[in-house]
This record gives sequence, structure tokens and C-alpha cells, in this order.
Amino acid sequence: MGNHATCRPADVSYPTDLGLLNQARKRTETIIDILYKSLEGKTINKPRTYRNIARKDYLLVAKKRRPTVQERTKAIKQQLQYIKRNLSHIQQLIELSTSLSELSNRQYKMLLVVAEIHRQQLWLYENKKQKIEDRIVSLTQPHIRPIIRGKAGKRTEFGAKLSASCYDGYVFLDHISWDNFNESGDLKSQVEENKKQAAYDEGIRNYIEGKFGQGKRRFSLGRVMAKLPHTSLTAIAITFLVMNLSTLLSRGFWGFLWQFFQIISFFFNSIRKSDVLPNFKQQKLIFAFA
Repeated sequence: MGNHATCRPADVSYPTDLGLLNQARKRTETIIDILYKSLEGKTINKPRTYRNIARKDYLLVAKKRRPTVQERTKAIKQQLQYIKRNLSHIQQLIELSTSLSELSNRQYKMLLVVAEIHRQQLWLYENKKQKIEDRIVSLTQPHIRPIIRGKAGKRTEFGAKLSASCYDGYVFLDHISWDNFNESGDLKSQVEENKKQAAYDEGIRNYIEGKFGQGKRRFSLGRVMAKLPHTSLTAIAITFLVMNLSTLLSRGFWGFLWQFFQIISFFFNSIRKSDVLPNFKQQKLIFAFA
């Protein structure tokens, strides 16, 4: 029995504050178009979103290879202002008897996510911080959190963190979460439950690392393509199920081959013994007549 943790990366592009705000701004513009289109009577002019100017302000910094901190901060402030204006326009349209039922469930959820992103990014900007609790890094998958791993080349990964243990060649999924956690707590409970069965050592740890590598190369553990949180967790659990079934099938196959060759060798030995006895009797008769 051994325990180790890894992160299964989600299918998201590497997030940046400026890029996330730009995507959120465009979503608010789409929602404004939908709500204004459904407004009866059109008693007011369509709210101005300055979408073309906002896009130019974003591209002015996004296209630079290495923008300065001041340029990036200024661009973030501009996008925050555009989103704040758009959110106020949406609130105004709602007060003018425009119903949110005009939005689909996905669009309504997106509006809530955009409002939370604006709150988080505004707090980071005003307090000049880089970290905030439950930080959203993907507009379409707001459940994903940054997982600090400290690996060479991949200090931060974005996806579900999972803790797994191994016993008798099979891998068991013990803990999975979208938030970061310390796997040493799981290890303590697992060792207490299984201390009579096996001991935790470095060899088992390396075996689990190998299983993780096998899962990422052969069983799509390297990147989860599902978008919803429950379907993502289901896909991860099914991956471990398929890995264990593959191990079971491999053992059954090699056991079948061992039995097959045992039977073949038994028949060959029987045939050889049956050939030796007539040859011996024939040679004995020849010597007797001679």
C-alpha cells in the first residue's frame, strides 16, 4: 500500500488576469444585446458598451511580447471599468421590466461567474495582491482552481487534485478535490487501515508514480476534456477503473498462457516417453536375434 498525489490538468488555456477579464467583458456585451432585444417598447436607447475601443485597449497590451507591469496594470483597470459599466447596464435593463428568463441557463450562470470574476479581480487590483481564495481561472469552468505543484517546468497546474493508493498492483482513488489539499493526511489514515496488509516504502511510491504516468499516456489521465465538474470527476474515476481492469485482464491473460504452456509441455513429454519405449523394445529384439 502506498499513497501519492497528482493533478489531472483540465482542458483550459493558461489563464491570465487580462485575458480572463477580456473574455468576461465580451460575455457581458452578449448579454446586453439579448436583454435589449427582448425589451418591449424600446423606451431607451441601446446602452453603449464601447466594445471596439475595449478590444483595442486589450489587444494593445496582449499582442506585446513582454508588456511592462505598468502597462498590464493599466489594461486590467480599463477592462474592470468596462465590465463595471456593462454590469450596471444589465441591472438597468432588468429594472426596465426585462426578465432574466430571456437568458438561457448557461448564460445566466455565465452572468454570475462574470460578476464574481469582476469582484475578485477588483479586489486584487485595489489591494495589489496576487492571491485570493477560490480564485476563478476559467470562465467556462469556474470550478477549476490553481494547484501549486512545484514541479520543474510546471509550477502551477489547473485541474482536479487526486490522491491514490496502491495495493497488490491495483490503484485506488482515495481523495479527489478541485481545491488544493495535503495528501499526508490521507496517507496517515490509509496506513492505519492497511498496516497489517503491507508497508509504505519508496518502492511502492515509485510504482504509483509509474501508474500515474501510464494513466496519463494510455488512459487520458493527462487531460480531462469534460467541462462540468461532476462529469470531470466521473471521467477520472472511470480512468482508474479501466486501469485496474487492464491489470486484471493482463494477469488473467498471462495466467492462461502459463497454463497453456504447462499442458503443451505435458503432452510433449508424454509423446516422447511413448516413442522411447517402442524404440527400446525394437532394439532389444534386434540384439536377441543377432
